[in-house]
Amino acid sequence: PPRVVGSGAAFIQIGSNLGLAAAALVVAAINGMLSESQMMDFGWRIPYLLAGLPGAYAVYHARFMDESAAFEAAQEEAEGPPLCTLVRTILVEYPRQLVVGIGALAGCAAMWWIGSPYTTEFLIQHMGLHATPALLIDVAGQAFGVVGAVLVGPLADKFGVGRATVLGSAAIAVSGVPLYHWLITSGGSFGMAFFVNGFSYGLLGGLACGTVFLYVSELFPTAVRTMAMGVTYNVAVALVGGLGPVVCTAALPATLYAPGIYI
Repeated sequence: PPRVVGSGAAFIQIGSNLGLAAAALVVAAINGMLSESQMMDFGWRIPYLLAGLPGAYAVYHARFMDESAAFEAAQEEAEGPPLCTLVRTILVEYPRQLVVGIGALAGCAAMWWIGSPYTTEFLIQHMGLHATPALLIDVAGQAFGVVGAVLVGPLADKFGVGRATVLGSAAIAVSGVPLYHWLITSGGSFGMAFFVNGFSYGLLGGLACGTVFLYVSELFPTAVRTMAMGVTYNVAVALVGGLGPVVCTAALPATLYAPGIYI
């Protein structure tokens, strides 16, 4: 229902955080049971094999989900334009919405790639933290991400998803350097690592990204919404998220603050 659409949309991020937490727990458990050579030899394959089970379950049940009334009405009116026409329509008629959507997802992409996974590796490689506690901190971060998403859903319903998205993105932007400063100057402290990569990045990620998909979807009309969401998401994730580790790794010899600056 419209009055709780923000809370409902937050379940996308909640599900993502729960899945990532489960994955990090599995990797931490396998890492604790196997030696480094065993992990490199065959252990890294185990999480991929296990992930196939819930993935198959989700794909099967997705077939029986109901579409929205607006989508079904659009489908009844016409089969829809060809793919190339749809993409051209988005680029020509909705360039402003496209840029705004990519920008909204850019902050989340930075958090998804740098805020959690890259920082976990940073703790191991540069702060001297053992892999198992670093991965457990990541699990805690995903749990705090659930808390953040649960909190931001009702806020978006009450004050508007646009305001919630802007405030969340601003919080990500201003926190990157200070949090990395505390992390670096702590000298590899487990407590500070937990505060930064567990509590702070987890909670901020949930607050900023809990309703971002709702915000981006509402930028576009129903007829082009699915394609537009795909374009904005993949551009932001590829350029900001995917390139993040490459940029940060290249910049680390110059400054350990590179991941924080990137965020």
